[in-house]
Amino acid sequence: MAKLELRWWDPLGKRAQRLRNRRSIGSTYEFVSGEWLDFVVDGVSMHDTLSISDNHNVGVLGWIPPESEDAHVRRLLLDEPSHLETGRIELYVCRVCADIGCGAVTCLVEARNDRIVWRDFGKELNYHLDDKEPLVYEPYESIAPIEFDGAQYREALLDRPPRE
Repeated sequence: MAKLELRWWDPLGKRAQRLRNRRSIGSTYEFVSGEWLDFVVDGVSMHDTLSISDNHNVGVLGWIPPESEDAHVRRLLLDEPSHLETGRIELYVCRVCADIGCGAVTCLVEARNDRIVWRDFGKELNYHLDDKEPLVYEPYESIAPIEFDGAQYREALLDRPPRE
């Protein structure tokens, strides 16, 4: 069984230097340039595993407003249903607006007895201005399902590293 951790993503050392390099863009969210929580599975960054190299997508936790983050954690814990029509849960979202339309890395999250499974990883997006257009789904076919101990998974999400 895999172990989930949440770690601050900070490739440029900005967090250690206490630098905040965010700027408001006139939306609910802020542009995030380096400080967000990454999903780490058995010591390996999912950002790296999924080969998210363009840095357009960042982890959904650690930078969005706290009430939105709490709702997202409830979805990851399956305490409330996904807000996406596909039933999938976002792991990595647009670093500017966190909107699925710009593209998000998602997966299906399932409970199996005392375990949580992430499976069917993929990228969903809809660049159309008309929200009635269906989302485009591009699967990550080489990523196998990941199975977590339910109690450890829950603890990792509820006891995530604090914001400063």
